[in-house]
Amino acid sequence: MAMDCNGLAREWERSCEIRERLRLTKKFLTHPATQKICLPTRMNCVDNGCIIFPILRRMAHVNEFRLPHLEPLQVEFALLGQKSGLSPGDLNIYRTAVEVKKLCSLVKRRTNRKEVTKDRGIKPSNKSALIDTLFII
Repeated sequence: MAMDCNGLAREWERSCEIRERLRLTKKFLTHPATQKICLPTRMNCVDNGCIIFPILRRMAHVNEFRLPHLEPLQVEFALLGQKSGLSPGDLNIYRTAVEVKKLCSLVKRRTNRKEVTKDRGIKPSNKSALIDTLFII
């Protein structure tokens, strides 16, 4: 069973960082200008932590750390865009959901392999602590 996405839009809407990003850029995710899409890299995970942290927290409580399905993610992004007053033409909901799922997949893969940020060199004992170490700059 995949993780439950219900309520993610409410969590994201409470974040000042996400609301400010949507007002300024009209985009859910940030990435370097050299990338056409948000590639699953450590730096993109860090830059978009405000979007993926709520998902990762929920994944930690699901059997086998399961990724969310695309359709529920799309619904939550559409709700967030609607609540933020963005026009549907400005949003690319499907692409955003795919990019977020790929970012979460990168974190899941690194967590399962028990990889940590190389400049830290610490070995966390549980998934939540390991997720936190992946985002330390």
